[in-house]
Amino acid sequence: VASEHRVPVRCPVAGPGGCGCCDWQHVSVAGQHELKAAAVREQLQRLAGVDVPIRVEPVPGDHGGLGWRTRVQYAVDADGRLGFRRHRSHDVVPVQVCPIAHAEVQAVPVTAGRWGGAQGVDVVVGSGPDDRVVVVHGPEALAARAPSGVGVLVDPRSRDRTPPGDSPAPRRSRGRGWVHQVVRSGDWERSFRVSGAGFWQVHPGAADAFVSAVLQALDPKPDERVLDLYAGAGLFAAAWAHRVGRGGHVLAVEADDAAVRDARRNLHGLPQVRLVAGRVDTVLRRAEA
Repeated sequence: VASEHRVPVRCPVAGPGGCGCCDWQHVSVAGQHELKAAAVREQLQRLAGVDVPIRVEPVPGDHGGLGWRTRVQYAVDADGRLGFRRHRSHDVVPVQVCPIAHAEVQAVPVTAGRWGGAQGVDVVVGSGPDDRVVVVHGPEALAARAPSGVGVLVDPRSRDRTPPGDSPAPRRSRGRGWVHQVVRSGDWERSFRVSGAGFWQVHPGAADAFVSAVLQALDPKPDERVLDLYAGAGLFAAAWAHRVGRGGHVLAVEADDAAVRDARRNLHGLPQVRLVAGRVDTVLRRAEA
């Protein structure tokens, strides 16, 4: 007997034998929320010995669970077609359209071409309609295959990243190599500049939700001191700087070179923030000494 939450799969390559991206396409969004809440509650019971009610709430920015992913990483098969890895496999399942991809991602027609010689192709979109970047993992010559009207970065590194500083940085080949990300929480709003090859939350509403939750939980006060470890592009450091004010202090620590470059731009003009490039364990040991 089918569950009341079972629905038709909305992607032709999701499920057994298909790509390993969307495991719950056969479950309604409400059913997915219930299953996720049950999983978290079970973990808290088994590992922490606590029994608390859990409710998973939707984050604004998708359309019935679809059309939300603002950063999509495509693999490349032997024929140069873009797609995603098969479940628990290195095989690539070619795709033309991904239903969970943001509409602006789907508007960049990278899947129409062939990308032989590339290790991967990423499409990244920001908060604005013209914020679109294609990241090509492979030789410089492949940048010419990217569609017009988008910025293009060439990243010689594979996605199995070598340690920070051990490989060349992505190079801008055409247009803008970064996107704007606007974050809002209460009366606070800030625009962040993030490289197409950098890290940012892939759901358009995730950054707003995370910042609001963390600010509510920590409730930083003026003149307090805050540590932002693994600071990334500076999202939380900027939000905390707003709360602690000029009399407070935020120490942001990040090891990834690309993230540090983004954070320097995003935290510019906030003198209460000190950004340190380095591994968290090394920086904290140095601080203790």
